[in-house]
Amino acid sequence: MNPGQGDQPSPADPRMTDRDPMTLVEGLDLSPYRLPLRQPWASARGTRRERRGWLLRLRAEGLCGYGDCAPLPEAGTEHEEDAGAALCFWQAGVPGQPLAALLDRVRRPPSGPGATPAAYFALESALADLAAKQAGVPLRRWLAPEASDEVPVNATLGTLRDQTPERIVAACQAGYQVLKLKVGLGAPDAEIAHLRQLATHLPAGATLRLDANGAWDYDQAARLIDRLNELPVESLEEPLRVPHWQALRRLQAQASFPLALDESLHLPALLVPDPATAGMIGGGAAHAVRGLASGPSLKLGTGAQIEPPRGPARLIPDQDPEGIGAEGMFPLDGLLSAGDPPVRRLVLKPATFGGLQRTLSLARAATNLGFEVVLTSLIESAAGLWPSLQLAAALSSPIPQGLATSSWLAHDLGRVPDPEQGRIWLGQHRGSGFIPRGLADPDAPD
Repeated sequence: MNPGQGDQPSPADPRMTDRDPMTLVEGLDLSPYRLPLRQPWASARGTRRERRGWLLRLRAEGLCGYGDCAPLPEAGTEHEEDAGAALCFWQAGVPGQPLAALLDRVRRPPSGPGATPAAYFALESALADLAAKQAGVPLRRWLAPEASDEVPVNATLGTLRDQTPERIVAACQAGYQVLKLKVGLGAPDAEIAHLRQLATHLPAGATLRLDANGAWDYDQAARLIDRLNELPVESLEEPLRVPHWQALRRLQAQASFPLALDESLHLPALLVPDPATAGMIGGGAAHAVRGLASGPSLKLGTGAQIEPPRGPARLIPDQDPEGIGAEGMFPLDGLLSAGDPPVRRLVLKPATFGGLQRTLSLARAATNLGFEVVLTSLIESAAGLWPSLQLAAALSSPIPQGLATSSWLAHDLGRVPDPEQGRIWLGQHRGSGFIPRGLADPDAPD
């Protein structure tokens, strides 16, 4: 299913459907959207004021499966124009193809330069939604028969600088036990003081999940972790600007809570000196961003103009002064095979790994190796959030997941998952549970 590749389908996944395994896909509809955020989504990596993407609708035998393609390059996906080109390719090639064969092909999305994981996630979500509806089961049961019916979630409150005691109290009263805050946007001393103030308003058992988005150098992170050890911190994501393996291992040994990797799982080799021997982890190596653009533009069936694929930005290290080599590398596959992990937790976004099946396999492999795993969203529409929640239910983790994000959108494309007492109950809808705006619930009682 990768544009330009002539891969052949292998035998279909036996869980595909209870009906005819040769069900043919009739068509793929693409609807571009722009959804404004209620407030800017800010982090050390930048600020977003809206989410843009495409709603996918896959049609077969009177049923529809839905997916959401909402690229976010800073989180590890392709660029918007690359996703659009992949969707155009599939829109032309999917009709008339067996649903089972398509499902088998998207289970192994390509990676590396030119990959389009957000587009693959969207297509697989639509295919799996359709297959689960044909099978008459919720998507989570199609993924894993032992799946849970609910998902614990954290409150996603935004930046630390925007928080007040009243907001903290309100989130706790709503039933959340874990409150996620973006840090690294202000002076470290001021942020520690603010966290201490907010912590005095937490009830017993409530904790703070912090995300620095790579804001700090090694020395800053080490000093801050010493001070965070005195606070009710549940975890700290992406503390380092340059996430070198040995530096992370030292910080994790120092921290009384899990450190977590998220965006770093999608970086190529970061060949920088060990902080203990070179003392330059704060600066990091200079990187060149390279991209290619050629060929005519493409047009979606909906009329949206899409530029040609140019390939994702690639970070190319200038040098390897200490010869660190492969042991300083991510991405995730290398981390899972290396042993002796440098952190305790991994944060997985299905849209950055190319789909539900791949993310499920990675999450299970990571859990078997002793990692904690948390799934989070890209602040997608409800069409993307529902499949991710079904995936989280298939994992059945007791750790609150980062999927209570629908309230950040001023409006949505359909029925949104509503948290209650820090949990999202998924119901027994067939498929993912997403129902487009304006359509009746097909599973509602008469």
